[in-house]
Amino acid sequence: MQQITGNVYAKTTFHGCNSGFIITGEGAVVIDTPMVPSEAKGWKQQIEKHAPIRYVIINEAHTDHYSGSCYLGGTLVGTEDSAKALSRAKVEDLVKELSWMAPGSPAPDEDFYFRRPDITINGEAKIYLGEHAFTILSVPGHTAKQL
Repeated sequence: MQQITGNVYAKTTFHGCNSGFIITGEGAVVIDTPMVPSEAKGWKQQIEKHAPIRYVIINEAHTDHYSGSCYLGGTLVGTEDSAKALSRAKVEDLVKELSWMAPGSPAPDEDFYFRRPDITINGEAKIYLGEHAFTILSVPGHTAKQL
């Protein structure tokens, strides 16, 4: 985990996805989670040394973006497309992806589950937390609709 500024942290060494979090005066916002579910448990401990996790934003429903969301708490934000994809997700498929995207990583434990978004965004929304305003847009990109 690299500290980018006084309150912004990022991990850029995951295969396929950069993840991070922002600390505000009222809590933390996580943007994408570690692909390896067990790493998210360590993230939660590290983040909560600074502030409680209030929001987790997943950019898209690919495993490298959301696999740790069930361990982080907070309000999960994604698109309706992500919610639909997560309702069809299978642990076996995640294990296959981990085998080539994160070789040697442990399989998901018995507490793992595919967490669906609490809030879905299909346009624009704002989250106000502490002294920060986060503008979230649903736009086409790597997937048809992502944040």
